[in-house]
Amino acid sequence: MTIDPRKNAHITIQKGGPARKGRITVLDKNNDGASLFVADEEVVPVGRDPQKCEIVISYGKISRVHCLIEYDGVDGAYIVTDVSTNGIYIQGNRMPKKIPVLVPAGTVVELADRTYRLSLE
Repeated sequence: MTIDPRKNAHITIQKGGPARKGRITVLDKNNDGASLFVADEEVVPVGRDPQKCEIVISYGKISRVHCLIEYDGVDGAYIVTDVSTNGIYIQGNRMPKKIPVLVPAGTVVELADRTYRLSLE
């Protein structure tokens, strides 16, 4: 599903997979609402490469694989891992690279230059 009409940038949500319990919603300055439901312990790659990512954001500052998000259904939380060049931010703080961080549901993750955000619900 393409939701961003800006030139050279769009978002695609790849559908399918097991029964889903958590939800990742893509937010940007122009569009809100494209969501992907995720199953317990499912790892969702987010990035520019449609061959490797389940949430695809074709925007130049987003890495081919920008981050990995895993839903932890036991705690109702998410494990977020930054694997990008331009970073991810939570509450204005840049996340450490390649170190999984447990964050509660309700967290908003900002990508690269913060044009795109992911709400972990």
